[in-house]
Amino acid sequence: MERELNPLLLAGFGSNLSVKDRSLIITEGRFSPLSFTCYANGEFREPKLLKFRPRQIPYDSIIIEGHSGMITFEAINWLMHHNTPVFMLDYDGSLISAIMPPQPIRGDLRRAQVEAHLDPKIRLTIARSFIEAKLERSDHVLNWLRESHDIERDIRSFREEAHGLGHAKTVDEIRSVEARAAEVCWRAFQKAVPSKLEFRSRSTRARNRQYNASDPVNALLNYGYAFLQSSVRRAINTTGLDVSLGY
Repeated sequence: MERELNPLLLAGFGSNLSVKDRSLIITEGRFSPLSFTCYANGEFREPKLLKFRPRQIPYDSIIIEGHSGMITFEAINWLMHHNTPVFMLDYDGSLISAIMPPQPIRGDLRRAQVEAHLDPKIRLTIARSFIEAKLERSDHVLNWLRESHDIERDIRSFREEAHGLGHAKTVDEIRSVEARAAEVCWRAFQKAVPSKLEFRSRSTRARNRQYNASDPVNALLNYGYAFLQSSVRRAINTTGLDVSLGY
């Protein structure tokens, strides 16, 4: 059974993480979404204060979005002892930094990872399996979208591009198949987005405005991918693998 993820997002200006009496104290930023919640009389409430005693924190990671605030060395020490990584997001929602707990000492696993990375045949096999899984999931999404949108031509184009994975002989060819299939998939996704949100493309060439997110949809996708990336990094670190050795 897959374990449900439970990150804590701290947004806004002035988020604070410290330790007092062995407990972790977290104050959210003043401009976080929660801080704009109104009481019944219309007044804004104060930023939320969270306190966790040792071994009682319910979150598996902390994600911080904001450009001012503080985290003490003692808070970092507390979080690392509780196997709770801290991830920092940039203004566009992309992941820019991570504080991770110590990796398990797995010399045999790390050696096998390096050997697989350097072996062209094994590397090709692993890369193909990653993209096969991604294309399969993308196909599921398209099947869901077809229930309410006319994307039959896009689905046919996507499957034609995905079929090319079986003929790819190098990692670069696999990545080319992935890119072409993704372009078709995002084209179909665009048809499901209301025009008022101005979503045109997921291509980096289209995200050329301030903050590198040209519309609300791309901004939300940035945040979604940052959450996904933080989850994957945490899993890799927990296993004892090296996140820099990809396939």
